[in-house]
Amino acid sequence: MNQILVTVEVVASRNGKTKACNTCKRWSRLSHSNGNAKKIIFTGLDNSGKSSIILALKKSIAKISQLKPTVGVERETFTFLDYTIHAHDLGGQKKYLIKYLKQPDKFFEETDVCIYVIDIQDIGRFNETLSYFKDLLDKYAEMELQPLLYIFLHKAEKVLLESDSAGEKTIEMLSDQLAEINNERYYMEFKVTTVYDIWSISSSFASIMQKIYPPSELIEKAMKELADNLNAEVAVLFDENVLMLANFLRDEQYNDLVQYTAPYFFTFKNFETKIKGDIKTDKMRLELDQFEFLFIENKDHAPRLYLLLIGKSGTLPGLDKVGEIAQQLPELFLQLGVNLS
Repeated sequence: MNQILVTVEVVASRNGKTKACNTCKRWSRLSHSNGNAKKIIFTGLDNSGKSSIILALKKSIAKISQLKPTVGVERETFTFLDYTIHAHDLGGQKKYLIKYLKQPDKFFEETDVCIYVIDIQDIGRFNETLSYFKDLLDKYAEMELQPLLYIFLHKAEKVLLESDSAGEKTIEMLSDQLAEINNERYYMEFKVTTVYDIWSISSSFASIMQKIYPPSELIEKAMKELADNLNAEVAVLFDENVLMLANFLRDEQYNDLVQYTAPYFFTFKNFETKIKGDIKTDKMRLELDQFEFLFIENKDHAPRLYLLLIGKSGTLPGLDKVGEIAQQLPELFLQLGVNLS
């Protein structure tokens, strides 16, 4: 295993807001011998929602109602933004929690990220989950591990969807107690989540990816995923000055196509106000013998963004579908920590 000396800022945050604490140097195991694969542990008490979160990330929401308690350790491998994620779902029944703590090398070794899940509705078990959290951190300290800690304050649908004040107070109380237990030993963030708001889970996971992978890699993966979903050979994001912000090309031979066609779309757009008649240029399609081109403008972002897609003839979807996806790009990059302004 490679070890990388990194400087991280130890933080505690509530509801996505982060407050800075002391800066310290940590040994962080962020690179394994198998390349980009990362080991992420989902742990917490039984019935806290660990397995349902993994299913949500795997886009298997329909199966959540069929879930049964996790027995022992279930290892899941899935992709997120084209990265391979090894998720270890540790069953939360008491007998298993004791086993993990007695054999920490077997379960916790080489952990990059620990996602600790708490059911904020299960008030009667708060002391139990706080006790296990303390024991878990003590074991990490004994093993000299420095995983990134993410606390998923889960089953928070009333807080996220109904602005429940009692739930917000519960989250604040738990956050304070967990931060006190951590005592700035580990990087730690709090995420408020529910399976009834999938964005709360996917955006939380995107921020974790931002932490463990360089932003440039995340941009490339996001653009590749966009191109894959739309059957495109090329996906390029421009600003209003025709500067390329992000791109994915399935083959370098497409560089010339981008270079020669993008200026023409922008030129045509600049003539929109001079052309008589009700002509809109926020969505344009160009078809040639071998290729087709889609040019989409995102008017809701300041400054405006432009998406150019190039695909083989007859492979790209309709303008409406592409337009909907283009509108989501700024928010996606925002979640990945990329400022497109």
